[in-house]
Amino acid sequence: MPFNLNPATNTVEYVPGELETRVNTQDRTVTASTTLVAVPELTINLARNQRIFFNFQLFYSSPAAADFKYRLVVPASLTLYRAFRETWAPDATGLAFAQDTSNNGTTDITVLHAANTDGFIRGSGIIHNGANAGDFQLQFAQNTSDAGNTILRAGSSFTFEYI
Repeated sequence: MPFNLNPATNTVEYVPGELETRVNTQDRTVTASTTLVAVPELTINLARNQRIFFNFQLFYSSPAAADFKYRLVVPASLTLYRAFRETWAPDATGLAFAQDTSNNGTTDITVLHAANTDGFIRGSGIIHNGANAGDFQLQFAQNTSDAGNTILRAGSSFTFEYI
C-alpha cells in the first residue's frame, strides 16, 4: 500500500513502495590522499521527515599501506539511524560485523588489511530524517596517504525504499 502514516508529522504520505537502486557506474580512484571523495551515483536525496530502508554493497581495491575508509554522510538532525555492517578483506581471518545506532555524518569507518587486497563491504539500515532535508551519501578515501591506487569499483550500489 503506497500510503503510510509518518509519525514525525502525524500525516499520511504517499510513497511509491518500490525499491530503487543507485549504481556506481565507473571505477573511482583516490591516490595519495586521505580527503574523502563523494560518489554522485551513491547519493539519495531525503526530504525533511522522510524515512528510508537501505542496503549498500561496496567493492574496492586498496594497497596495504593505504587501507580503505568510507563515510555515510547523513542530513543534520536525524531522528533515527540504525545500521548493520559487515566487512570482508581477504587477508582478514573472517567477516567483521558492526552495528551503528547513531550517525552524525562525520564518522569515518576504516577497513585495515595487511596486504594489497580486493575487499567487500555491505550493510543495511533505516533512516528517519528530521527537520532538515539533505543527502544520504557515500564518500571514500585512503586511510593513510599512499602512492598506490585505492579504487571504489564500478558495481558498488545503494538499494533503498522510501517508507
